[in-house]
Amino acid sequence: MMDPNTPSFMLPPQASTLAPSYDLLYLSITYLCIFCFVLIMGAMTYFVYKYRYRGGEHKAVEITHNTTLEIAWSVIPLFVVIGLFVWGFRLYLDMAIAPRDAMEVRVTGQKWVWNFEYDNGATSSKEFAVPIGKPVKLVMTSRDVLHSFYVPSFRNKMDVVPNRYTTLWFQATQLGDQQVFCAEYCGLDHSGMLAQVHVLSEPAFEKWVKDHSEDKNAAPHERGKKIFNGKGGCMACHAVKSEAEQPQPVIGPRLYQAFGRTEKFQDGTTGVVTENYIRESIEMPNAKTVAGFAAGAMPTFKGVLNDQEIGDLIAYIKTLK
Repeated sequence: MMDPNTPSFMLPPQASTLAPSYDLLYLSITYLCIFCFVLIMGAMTYFVYKYRYRGGEHKAVEITHNTTLEIAWSVIPLFVVIGLFVWGFRLYLDMAIAPRDAMEVRVTGQKWVWNFEYDNGATSSKEFAVPIGKPVKLVMTSRDVLHSFYVPSFRNKMDVVPNRYTTLWFQATQLGDQQVFCAEYCGLDHSGMLAQVHVLSEPAFEKWVKDHSEDKNAAPHERGKKIFNGKGGCMACHAVKSEAEQPQPVIGPRLYQAFGRTEKFQDGTTGVVTENYIRESIEMPNAKTVAGFAAGAMPTFKGVLNDQEIGDLIAYIKTLK
């Protein structure tokens, strides 16, 4: 038997209960297309050879029609297409309707990060964990533009839409990490909007969730760091280290030693990075755009982050020295 972890036919490993069924349908359609292609090309080659010109005069033979053949090539494809439709629709229903006992995880997409929240208050960003062998339902929405949650090894994908909820579910069958992509172009760093699904044993999953529960007693800058890397999704665009330590290009201004720095804006004015400036940049990012960066790249977090969370973020930014 083929190892489900081994990619075959250019497909990723099968890591969910839905994957084998989808692969079977996909491969069946592929083989049917190959069969039809070979049949048509073979018939064409045969007729070209049989009726090739051999010289001399030949009388054309009048052919009217063949009722049996005409019915066959109409009815047989019709039933094949209907069968494929019914097969695909049943698989779609299996994917769309989650089991009643499915565990729920809330997913929020924003440029350019995935955030996750569990019923017990645990939160994470760019990663989430699920127990192996248990159905998991994702309830998803977007804070800004259209995204698409896609896990190739689970064979499921669903658009994530602003101001509404979409859902998908899966039941992981392989321990380990699986890659999440955004499959809908969503702006400058679309290709970097990635996440990991950690498929864990039940004890390891419970420990992971406990480790990611919010610590209300943490220091403000520690809470701010968690928001920066999680709910805020700030790390997708802003570097927190020096250019030597973190040389990759950034979409937003580098926050290393930013507090107290004088910035030059696109309109030619300048300003010092203070608490008020950082708050304004979080709530009204287009009010002042630092020179050299694209206007409108950062979404507003007004109403997304409360006063305490903004204060915690500012406290964290002030520690980046």
